[in-house]
Formats: sequence, C-alpha cells, structure tokens
Amino acid sequence: MIVVKREDGSSDQYLVAYYTGVKEISSGELRARVSRSLPGFMVPSYYVWQRSFALTPNGKIDRQSLPDPVLEGLTTGGEYVAAVTPTEKQLVEIW
Repeated sequence: MIVVKREDGSSDQYLVAYYTGVKEISSGELRARVSRSLPGFMVPSYYVWQRSFALTPNGKIDRQSLPDPVLEGLTTGGEYVAAVTPTEKQLVEIW
C-alpha cells in the first residue's frame, strides 16, 4: 500500500491509499483497520485497489500514473446508511 497526498481545485488536501492484492477489500474495512493504528488526520480519505502498480524505468512505483479518485468519481469509502429518523429523512431531502 502506498499513500499519496492530493489537492482538489480549491486547494483542499486529502490522502489517497493505493493498494494491490488478490482481491479488492471494501474501503470501510480498510478504513477500520487503518484507524486502529493511526490518528484520524493520517487516515486516507480514499482507497483505490489496483491490479498492479506501473513502474518507472528505475523500478519504482510511478506515482504520476496513479488515478485521482476525485477526478475518477470514486467514493470516499464510507458505507451508506439509510435515513431512519424523521430528522435524518428531512436532511436527506435538503441535501
């Protein structure tokens, strides 16, 4: 797993974790695992599974080729929980 700092158009910064493996793991599960050992500000906002990483001619991971999850339209990995209470339902309608 590698973690990269990215910036969106309004200069807000966020962390993106890129990982490989035999199968894709849910973002929520990864977030829970990482949250146990890191403080909140160090927990990545996005988790992107890759079959493999592109390498530079020197054999290092080519960070320039990693997709930007915001531009790709990926989610932050939070699990969707439906609105239950009347207040929550009203907030969903507003947003």
